[in-house]
Amino acid sequence: DGTEIKEPVRVSDVSYEELMRYDAGIAMGAAFRGTRIPRLDELLCAAEGRDVTIALDKKIRTEAMEPLLDAVCRYRTRVSFSTSDTERIRYVQARIPDAAFDYDVRLEDAALTEVCRLVRGDRLTIWMYLDRPNFAWLAPIAKVSDENFARVKAYGRVGIANIRNPADVFDALRYAPDVIEL
Repeated sequence: DGTEIKEPVRVSDVSYEELMRYDAGIAMGAAFRGTRIPRLDELLCAAEGRDVTIALDKKIRTEAMEPLLDAVCRYRTRVSFSTSDTERIRYVQARIPDAAFDYDVRLEDAALTEVCRLVRGDRLTIWMYLDRPNFAWLAPIAKVSDENFARVKAYGRVGIANIRNPADVFDALRYAPDVIEL
């Protein structure tokens, strides 16, 4: 309705119709007032034929992905599927054999070997995280250090996430990652 939200709202607590009434642009300034939250099919359509990859987060349970996969298959848009397990990789590949993946969290050598058997290197980005308080819950093996980065880099492309400020950018750049996520 074009007004700021006074109380936090969880997406899972509102209906789709209610969600579509929110003004997603108001927080960005008056010029963006009235901007609605785009639907996935709108985003995929807008990106079709462009040199961009849409990164799809892993918040959707694997067993509930069919509508998502249906939407992805309707467009010629590059997407990458976020995952931390091989079950999801196999599930997506059954529909989209050449799918790209962003893999994270389980960075033990056995897990990385299995992932690399399933996904070609040019279609796989392995994510690591800066050791910051907001990711204190992650296992040390998933956090960037000289040793961890060199070990993971041997498996393929590496991305560094959890970049929050200019100092983090410089910390991440010293490892020469393939991708940095802001």
